[in-house]
This record gives sequence, C-alpha cells and structure tokens, in this order.
Amino acid sequence: FYETHRPIMIRGNIRKIVGMNATLHPRGSSYYQAGDLFNNPVLDFSEATHGPFIIEDMAIRSNSNRAISVEHNSAITLVCKSSQLNYRSVPGAGKVFFQDVTGGHYFFHAPGQKVFARQLNAEGTVLEKIDNIGAHVWILGLKTERTDGQSIIRNSGGGKLEILGALHYPLNNIAPGLPMVKNEESFLSMNFRTAHWTAGTRYENQVQDTQNGATLSFERNSIYDRSGVGPGGSIVTLYTSEP
Repeated sequence: FYETHRPIMIRGNIRKIVGMNATLHPRGSSYYQAGDLFNNPVLDFSEATHGPFIIEDMAIRSNSNRAISVEHNSAITLVCKSSQLNYRSVPGAGKVFFQDVTGGHYFFHAPGQKVFARQLNAEGTVLEKIDNIGAHVWILGLKTERTDGQSIIRNSGGGKLEILGALHYPLNNIAPGLPMVKNEESFLSMNFRTAHWTAGTRYENQVQDTQNGATLSFERNSIYDRSGVGPGGSIVTLYTSEP
C-alpha cells in the first residue's frame, strides 16, 4: 500500500511499472477539491516520450472518484495488464491495450484513438462506465456491475464501438426509461446478455439509438428474455447501428 499526494509524472525513457500486486492510493489536497469528479490523475503521461508503456499487476485507486487513475495525455502507446484502475484519454492520446483489467470508469475522449480490450470489468456508479467520444473501441469480453441512475455505455461523437460478448448485471433498481446503452450518431456493434434477480433491476430500454436526428429505443419486451431461468435477463446475439 503506497500513498501519493500529487500526480506522478511519467517522464523520459521509463517504459514499465510492475506493481507486484501493490495498491497506490491518492490522498491530500490535490484530490479533495469539493464537487470535482476525477479531478487530477494519479499517473500523468504528459511528459512521456517513449512507448509502449506497460502498467502491470497494480491497483490504482480513485479516492471515491476524485482521482483518475491513468490520464493518457501523450501520443505513446499504453498497455494495462492484470490491474485495477480507471482510465481517461484526451485528444492526441496514442493507442491503448487492456488485458484482464477491472475498475470503475473508462473514458475514451480522444477522437480517432485506437482502443483494444480483452476481459474488461467496469463497476463505476457516478457516470457512464464506458464513455466513448469519437474513439475506435474494440472489446472482447466486457462485464459491468452496479448502477446508480446512469446508463452503462455512451457512444458518441462519431465513435466506433464493437463489443464481442458482454454481461450487464446492474444489481440496483433501474429508473423507468433509463437506457442501458446510449448511441448518439455513432457506429455500434455488440452482442450481450443481462442478468437480474428482480423486475426492478432490469433495463426495459436496452439501447437508445439516435441516428440522423431520429431516436429509437430497443426495448426488452421485443427480444428474448430468460426470466424464470436462474437470474433472468435478455440475450441479444447482435445489435448494430451506423449513421
């Protein structure tokens, strides 16, 4: 267990951090500005010049969503393996690869960025767990859990999002009409299933899809549902949409 009271700058020729299952915890005034979510990064790559850079076997906390674990603000390629972290990219960020990573939120805010993920687990509650604005995102194996009044995924800004195999398990009660996935003038391809134990914990609106200014809803009652067989839930073998 290690503490940091300010962002850690990744500079020069540093190429890899192996945490050996250690936890890095942000504390102090840099991460306690009232009302701010994901205010400052724990790892800051703005001065990194050599890649790919690898983060492996490490848990990087967010201090109750005040910090962003990894701020990808460099053109270098970043690899995250067997770790627990939140992630945010900004315009100009390089490629990123995730393998066996768990965390709360993943913000892909770099238009045109290439994102590749295998076995990604997102359990954040304060904003969408996956928020893509214009990036090209490919995920093989996604699991999400919990919600607190937010959609799970938002895909916007002409982004391209492909998800091959996802399980969405909200646990909490879902507000009526809240869409599980929001697609806004972007490319979307996904197959998924949901799981719920009570009627209140299921998304009636599975996908809210806006293309060319027109919004359609993909409702649970229009697709196959496994209610009555263990945890109930819908199964969607393929959903696609494009502008």
